[in-house]
Amino acid sequence: MNNKRSLGRRLRLAPFALAAMLLVGGCGKDEQGNAPEAVQRATVVTVRPTAVPMTVELPGRLDAYRQAEVRARVAGIVTARTYEEGQEVKQGAVLFRIDPAPLKAARDAAQGALAKAQAAALAASDKRRRYDDLVRDRAVSERDHTEAVADDAQAKAAVA
Repeated sequence: MNNKRSLGRRLRLAPFALAAMLLVGGCGKDEQGNAPEAVQRATVVTVRPTAVPMTVELPGRLDAYRQAEVRARVAGIVTARTYEEGQEVKQGAVLFRIDPAPLKAARDAAQGALAKAQAAALAASDKRRRYDDLVRDRAVSERDHTEAVADDAQAKAAVA
């Protein structure tokens, strides 16, 4: 029984003995010499509050909701552009200014032609009225009367 007690006691003391040996063995001199420890450099950053943009650039593709083809309705020299490239414009907005001089000249010429046609229509109407009376009296030929009626119709058409 004494053997059993001593064996139990030994088993309980064994871990303490093992730990003591390891401690004593680690306290020995360093046989490799005193090698200097390698110093690692590190950067130091001071933390400060700063503004960080909250945007992200992503690749993408856009398609227009509506497209408009811009082309001239009249001929002329463009004197001004009333919009900026890429600007949004509303329907009916003036986009360009055109030199008005050639257009005014064309308008004046058309007004002159209209006045001339109105005068010719007045003369043709008067001639027809006279020939209507003369054809009844057989003072003018039927052919001349028909020409007067045709001239009157042409003059009225030119005014319209």
